[in-house]
Amino acid sequence: YQMDVYEARVAHLDRNIATINHEVRPELRLETIKADQREGAVFRKFKAIAGDALASHAEENAIRVAKLELLRRDKEEKAEEKPKDAEAILADIRALRQLLEDEREERQRADEKILATIVETRKAWQKIVLESLGGNE
Repeated sequence: YQMDVYEARVAHLDRNIATINHEVRPELRLETIKADQREGAVFRKFKAIAGDALASHAEENAIRVAKLELLRRDKEEKAEEKPKDAEAILADIRALRQLLEDEREERQRADEKILATIVETRKAWQKIVLESLGGNE
Protein backbone atom coordinates (compact mmCIF):
# COMPACT_ATOMS: atom_id res chain seq x y z
CA TYR A 1 0.00 0.00 0.00
CA GLN A 2 2.80 2.46 0.87
CA MET A 3 4.46 1.70 -2.44
CA ASP A 4 1.21 2.58 -4.29
CA VAL A 5 0.95 5.91 -2.47
CA TYR A 6 4.60 6.64 -3.22
CA GLU A 7 4.17 5.75 -6.90
CA ALA A 8 1.01 7.87 -7.09
CA ARG A 9 2.89 10.85 -5.63
CA VAL A 10 5.77 10.33 -8.04
CA ALA A 11 3.33 10.11 -10.94
CA HIS A 12 1.57 13.28 -9.75
CA LEU A 13 4.90 15.13 -9.50
CA ASP A 14 5.92 13.85 -12.94
CA ARG A 15 2.68 15.26 -14.40
CA ASN A 16 3.30 18.61 -12.71
CA ILE A 17 6.85 18.71 -14.03
CA ALA A 18 5.62 17.84 -17.52
CA THR A 19 3.02 20.62 -17.29
CA ILE A 20 5.67 23.13 -16.21
CA ASN A 21 7.99 22.03 -19.00
CA HIS A 22 5.21 22.17 -21.57
CA GLU A 23 3.38 25.37 -20.53
CA VAL A 24 5.53 27.56 -18.29
CA ARG A 25 9.01 27.30 -19.80
CA PRO A 26 8.00 28.49 -23.30
CA GLU A 27 6.18 31.46 -21.74
CA LEU A 28 9.20 32.21 -19.58
CA ARG A 29 11.49 32.04 -22.64
CA LEU A 30 9.16 34.34 -24.57
CA GLU A 31 9.04 36.85 -21.71
CA THR A 32 12.84 36.75 -21.44
CA ILE A 33 13.16 37.46 -25.18
CA LYS A 34 10.70 40.35 -24.91
CA ALA A 35 12.58 41.79 -21.91
CA ASP A 36 15.88 41.51 -23.80
CA GLN A 37 14.34 43.31 -26.78
CA ARG A 38 12.98 46.11 -24.56
CA GLU A 39 16.32 46.47 -22.83
CA GLY A 40 18.09 46.60 -26.19
CA ALA A 41 15.76 49.33 -27.44
CA VAL A 42 16.24 51.37 -24.28
CA PHE A 43 19.99 50.92 -24.48
CA ARG A 44 20.07 52.03 -28.12
CA LYS A 45 18.07 55.15 -27.22
CA PHE A 46 20.46 55.86 -24.34
CA LYS A 47 23.48 55.51 -26.63
CA ALA A 48 21.85 57.87 -29.14
CA ILE A 49 21.20 60.48 -26.45
CA ALA A 50 24.72 60.14 -25.07
CA GLY A 51 26.14 60.39 -28.60
CA ASP A 52 24.13 63.54 -29.28
CA ALA A 53 25.34 65.06 -26.01
CA LEU A 54 28.94 64.20 -26.85
CA ALA A 55 28.63 65.66 -30.36
CA SER A 56 27.08 68.83 -28.97
CA HIS A 57 29.87 69.13 -26.43
CA ALA A 58 32.52 68.63 -29.12
CA GLU A 59 30.86 71.25 -31.33
CA GLU A 60 30.75 73.80 -28.50
CA ASN A 61 34.38 73.09 -27.69
CA ALA A 62 35.37 73.58 -31.35
CA ILE A 63 33.54 76.91 -31.43
CA ARG A 64 35.35 78.06 -28.27
CA VAL A 65 38.72 77.02 -29.67
CA ALA A 66 37.99 78.89 -32.91
CA LYS A 67 36.98 82.03 -30.99
CA LEU A 68 40.13 81.89 -28.92
CA GLU A 69 42.23 81.47 -32.06
CA LEU A 70 40.54 84.49 -33.62
CA LEU A 71 41.23 86.49 -30.47
CA ARG A 72 44.86 85.38 -30.49
CA ARG A 73 45.28 86.38 -34.14
CA ASP A 74 43.56 89.71 -33.53
CA LYS A 75 45.85 90.32 -30.59
CA GLU A 76 48.91 89.49 -32.67
CA GLU A 77 47.77 91.79 -35.48
CA LYS A 78 47.20 94.64 -33.07
CA ALA A 79 50.57 94.04 -31.45
CA GLU A 80 52.27 94.33 -34.84
CA GLU A 81 50.46 97.54 -35.78
CA LYS A 82 52.06 99.85 -33.27
CA PRO A 83 53.92 99.51 -30.05
CA LYS A 84 51.89 100.33 -26.97
CA ASP A 85 52.95 101.51 -23.65
CA ALA A 86 53.33 99.00 -20.83
CA GLU A 87 50.08 99.96 -19.12
CA ALA A 88 48.03 99.44 -22.26
CA ILE A 89 49.68 96.08 -22.87
CA LEU A 90 49.03 95.00 -19.27
CA ALA A 91 45.41 96.13 -19.57
CA ASP A 92 45.02 94.06 -22.74
CA ILE A 93 46.58 91.05 -21.03
CA ARG A 94 44.22 91.43 -18.06
CA ALA A 95 41.25 91.69 -20.43
CA LEU A 96 42.40 88.61 -22.31
CA ARG A 97 42.90 86.67 -19.08
CA GLN A 98 39.42 87.67 -17.94
CA LEU A 99 37.99 86.58 -21.28
CA LEU A 100 39.76 83.23 -20.98
CA GLU A 101 38.48 82.81 -17.41
CA ASP A 102 34.94 83.63 -18.55
CA GLU A 103 35.23 81.09 -21.37
CA ARG A 104 36.56 78.46 -18.95
CA GLU A 105 33.70 79.06 -16.51
CA GLU A 106 31.16 78.89 -19.33
CA ARG A 107 32.67 75.61 -20.56
CA GLN A 108 32.64 74.15 -17.04
CA ARG A 109 28.98 75.09 -16.59
CA ALA A 110 28.13 73.52 -19.94
CA ASP A 111 30.14 70.39 -19.05
CA GLU A 112 28.31 70.09 -15.72
CA LYS A 113 24.96 70.48 -17.46
CA ILE A 114 25.83 67.80 -20.03
CA LEU A 115 27.08 65.47 -17.30
CA ALA A 116 23.90 66.01 -15.28
CA THR A 117 21.81 65.22 -18.37
CA ILE A 118 23.78 62.03 -18.99
CA VAL A 119 23.41 60.98 -15.34
CA GLU A 120 19.67 61.70 -15.39
CA THR A 121 19.27 59.78 -18.65
CA ARG A 122 21.23 56.85 -17.26
CA LYS A 123 19.07 56.79 -14.11
CA ALA A 124 15.92 56.86 -16.24
CA TRP A 125 17.29 54.08 -18.42
CA GLN A 126 18.13 51.97 -15.37
CA LYS A 127 14.67 52.57 -13.94
CA ILE A 128 13.05 51.49 -17.22
CA VAL A 129 15.21 48.38 -17.38
CA LEU A 130 14.48 47.49 -13.75
CA GLU A 131 10.76 48.07 -14.26
CA SER A 132 10.74 45.93 -17.40
CA LEU A 133 12.53 43.15 -15.57
CA GLY A 134 10.38 43.46 -12.46
CA GLY A 135 7.02 43.63 -14.16
CA ASN A 136 4.36 46.30 -13.56
CA GLU A 137 5.22 46.96 -9.95
